[in-house]
Amino acid sequence: MAQAKSGAAPVEPRVTRRAKRVRLFSPIGARIDGSKITVVDISSVGARLEHGFPLNIGAHVRVDFDWDEAVIGVECEVVRCKLDKSIFKDRISYTSGLRFTDPDGAAVHELMNLVTSVVKEDLEARREYAKKRR
Repeated sequence: MAQAKSGAAPVEPRVTRRAKRVRLFSPIGARIDGSKITVVDISSVGARLEHGFPLNIGAHVRVDFDWDEAVIGVECEVVRCKLDKSIFKDRISYTSGLRFTDPDGAAVHELMNLVTSVVKEDLEARREYAKKRR
């Protein structure tokens, strides 16, 4: 517990993370209103995205995740959006945090199955690569 500066009652530390995040090394294609976005990491309650356009905090958006020939549409609320440095000098990049509005819904469960398969494929590819390097 952190101490209050006045020496009064202790202040509880702020905890905002409600679920473990998975950082994606293999990209999952996604779009908002037809514009491509990059999914940086994802959890069972939300996702962090990079994109070239601003999103309004508090806005509700639908993120369409593309997988094989299926599209998984998930309704989200924008909880943060900030302008970031891009690795490309001539490109504007925003980073946003989105919360799934129905984390127990069928679309989010389907999305978590997608993430599980992407992570498994990535681990298998890394194992194969490690075997070849020996």
